[in-house]
Amino acid sequence: MKKQRCILALALTLALTIGLAGCAQVPAQQPAEAPAAEEAAQEAPAETSEGYVVLVMDEENAPVPDAKIQFCSDKACLTADTDETGVAVFDQEAGSYTIHVLEVPEGFAADDTEYEAPAEPGIVTIVLSREAEEAEAEAEADGEVMDIPELGFHFVTPEKFANAKGFINWGNYNIGDGIQAITTAYYAVPTERINEYVEYMDSWYKASMSGEEAPEAPEPSWMSGYEFTDLYDIYTINGNRGKDELLAALEADDGMTEADYNLFEEIGKDGECTFFLARSAAFENEKSQYEETMGEFFTECEDLYEDKDAFLSALTLSEPQWPQSLKVGDEIFYESSDLDKNPLRSKAIFSEAKVTMINLWATWCGPCKSELPELAKMAREFEEQDCQIIGVVMDANNEEKAAEAKELLEAAGAEYLNLWGEDYVDEVFPIDAYPTTIFVDREGKILIEPIVGADPAGYREGLMKALEKVEE
Repeated sequence: MKKQRCILALALTLALTIGLAGCAQVPAQQPAEAPAAEEAAQEAPAETSEGYVVLVMDEENAPVPDAKIQFCSDKACLTADTDETGVAVFDQEAGSYTIHVLEVPEGFAADDTEYEAPAEPGIVTIVLSREAEEAEAEAEADGEVMDIPELGFHFVTPEKFANAKGFINWGNYNIGDGIQAITTAYYAVPTERINEYVEYMDSWYKASMSGEEAPEAPEPSWMSGYEFTDLYDIYTINGNRGKDELLAALEADDGMTEADYNLFEEIGKDGECTFFLARSAAFENEKSQYEETMGEFFTECEDLYEDKDAFLSALTLSEPQWPQSLKVGDEIFYESSDLDKNPLRSKAIFSEAKVTMINLWATWCGPCKSELPELAKMAREFEEQDCQIIGVVMDANNEEKAAEAKELLEAAGAEYLNLWGEDYVDEVFPIDAYPTTIFVDREGKILIEPIVGADPAGYREGLMKALEKVEE
């Protein structure tokens, strides 16, 4: 189970930048004043005057382009980048909104302020400082930085990791109940061959799902299990819980017990979160088999596996900014368009059926693509029961990806509605695994627990349960 998880994480790591942005709970402040605010706002397109205009400037009142702004109501968060005039526009009706600066351009210090939007559409001015933080600047200069605040993880890649001739894969997964993990695995293959491996795994998964003969594996075989190995895992558990609770959760999740590790130690605590460093014992227990299969990569892999100090010296941990999750009772609101860019609103879509099953998928996701023909059958099958299936193509936020999604759907015979993946799709659907499927009523309210992973049989059962719930 553990090795299989690493394989699936590989595709995720190659195709997906981790970043589920949430609305941080920090004291609200009034928008800053800036003399050039009115002039810059006037330069925005005329049709934006009815919405909220966020103007980002530096300390000398010059516009700041390419700042990523988050605009949140109590139901959803939108994101937009500032243009060359420093303006980002959110075409929303009057209401209560908070504004955050998610990302700043290079050379600017991060801004953690929570700004309040006025009650009526208008201008909010944000002033960014050009004084970069010294510690972060030094870290960036020393090596590639992996920063995942949602998981409390900050890693400055050591030279031996950065220059490895084998491929080092990072993945993350949610074990549930306030437990998260970041995994590091070593693959005895040059980075340039990884795409070939991913394509093979995609084909292998499709064959296994359909009962067809598995394709011939590239060399190395990738099926013995000794061409890759775990290096280190970082586990985070909240609620002031410790090692015993974490181990119990790991055993329940994939059958791993403390006997499967040769290293399992607490490495830090921040707030109510405790961090553990773990290393599977499989590589050490079966070195001869790994050496035979990995060949020229074995010595490098062994060095990385045993150099705990190098790993820990590059690691900084802090209390995670836990991502939101989809829960029963939450109400979904999504303004988007179909893959031909015809505008649509979720409220209108959901009103057309007692139950709507929303399949959140991506064009790079093998399991997602493999189940499309079955979803096409289900859409026709459940139509008579006043149920509908729609898809949200999470990575289709440009014409190229939308075209790819349309080709995949056509090949699968899937004629049900699929929606464009807007820039803010991660805020509306905060998920950490693909596919994820949710079931909502006519108002967009989630009826039952979401289903994570490809599970057509589970979808059928979920549709029946959701129907029962709306008919109660």
